[in-house]
Amino acid sequence: MKGIGLLVASVAVIGMSACRDRQGQLQQDRTTVRDSAGTAIVVNRASAEMTDWRLAPTPERVIGDPEAHPVAQLFRAYSATRTGTGDIVIGNSGTSQILVVTKDGSLLAAFGRRGRGPGEFGGMARVIASDADAILIEDLGLQRKLLRFTLTGELVEEVVLPTRVIFRGGAWSDPAASPAGVEFILAEPLDAPNLGRVTRPQRGPLFVVRFTYHGDGPDTLATYPGTELFNADVGPQPAFGGGTASGPRSVAPLFGSKTRLAGGGTPWRAVVADQARASYDVFGEDGSLVRRVQWQATGRVPTSRDITLAREEFVRSRRQDPAGARRSLNVMPPVEETPVLDQLMVGRDNRVWVRAYALPTDAAAQWWVFSEEGVLIATLNIPREAQVLEIGDDYVLTRMMDDLDVERIELWPIQRGN
Repeated sequence: MKGIGLLVASVAVIGMSACRDRQGQLQQDRTTVRDSAGTAIVVNRASAEMTDWRLAPTPERVIGDPEAHPVAQLFRAYSATRTGTGDIVIGNSGTSQILVVTKDGSLLAAFGRRGRGPGEFGGMARVIASDADAILIEDLGLQRKLLRFTLTGELVEEVVLPTRVIFRGGAWSDPAASPAGVEFILAEPLDAPNLGRVTRPQRGPLFVVRFTYHGDGPDTLATYPGTELFNADVGPQPAFGGGTASGPRSVAPLFGSKTRLAGGGTPWRAVVADQARASYDVFGEDGSLVRRVQWQATGRVPTSRDITLAREEFVRSRRQDPAGARRSLNVMPPVEETPVLDQLMVGRDNRVWVRAYALPTDAAAQWWVFSEEGVLIATLNIPREAQVLEIGDDYVLTRMMDDLDVERIELWPIQRGN
């Protein structure tokens, strides 16, 4: 990833290649690859026979010690990446700053502030990539932009997304931007269909949209199932802008499904997965569908304890209207099965990482590890409460919070099995 640039065209179609080691050959023996109109279809037939990888017993590095320098205290540190020299770059969204922490734990740089001027952030500052020379940041404010800084915080380049290409068709989520300035998002219409007063949850359409910071797009590439919702009349509820409102509203059921998107790797690619299916699709940076990967897995049946904990979290997450949340639970259809997966990432090692759906009673969540070619090669357990920020060839960067809501960024080495 040397020499991160904002305006360099980087379009590549990933080719299929044979695994060269013995383990790879064993994986290929139980994997079928076929071609469908230029798209590789990879079917993994024996997903239960994977190699177990493990995290090291203790993290190699921990950032966020309460006794650290005040400017290095973490507050809504929702993104992080490791540079080629081993430093860790953190998007400290709560302070609108970027922190650069060296291998020995010292603070190399802290830069950025809230604002709309050059080098300032109008919204969440998200770390996209870094190498030994530069850091790429995406500002998700109203004036969206990509910024490139040196490791010491000097602004090198700033590109503002033209207003004519900003997607305005509804709610959007899971933004994934490439170092070349290509962005993928999931767009969902705000006018959800009338699902009735109380009914089984249904899923409307959701669109994969591509645009660029150069001014191209937005272009709709594909359609997937959207967020699982049902409508329920739960009485008065807080209204946007103040006051109360009444009438039916859309509610997501416990353990509901939706579609997820992630991006990364070199060459960069976007990966899209419907949580209800054991499959994912790979799109090239140019928007072409180049691979569909499938494996054998199903959802899980939650225990009564899982349901109780999920109901408590449902009310806790709607602290502005706990009474309405409880009424929603009272009319919610019963839970029969969870989705197959819940999270999706593209590692810096070009592997695709998919987290099996984790239940509230799980201490650890299992991640399925797929090679760049779509072969299921391993599984890795990561603590369920850990927010995975980045995965490299031999490490995982996570965000953790303790009982006092003190944040930590932890670097965990990966120990591979045979």
